[in-house]
Amino acid sequence: MNDTSAPAPTPVQPLLHVALPPLPPADLDVAPDPRFDLKEVCKTFRTHVHGELLQLFTAGTDGRTLVELYTDQIDRLIGYLFAAATQLYARRHPQLHQRCAIFAVGGYGRRELNPYSDIDLLFLYNWKISPYVETVCETILL
Repeated sequence: MNDTSAPAPTPVQPLLHVALPPLPPADLDVAPDPRFDLKEVCKTFRTHVHGELLQLFTAGTDGRTLVELYTDQIDRLIGYLFAAATQLYARRHPQLHQRCAIFAVGGYGRRELNPYSDIDLLFLYNWKISPYVETVCETILL
């Protein structure tokens, strides 16, 4: 009797080893590292993610899985940038507490973000743009 069943697919490991550097401290008594450059952090992160996606693609990973993994990594990056913006704002305005939310829309919102696609975001805030909202937008839209 021949076993004609296909071998079980190898589970795809998420891109866990694409690291983001620690954020600078929000504490005013601690000076931030002058070499910390969010634009460079983003560029390096996305380059590493694209490299890992290419390796997974070459190894035979299906497109849907690659898109999900890429979307997850962009979620991590947007969350990281949001946290960085909040800390940058807190360093300058420690007594003011503002609110802002970010929503993924379009292909990104549907979790169908393809590598090299644009990342569509909706910034939701109260009534007028505040200095906090400006900080968040400027940080994320580097």
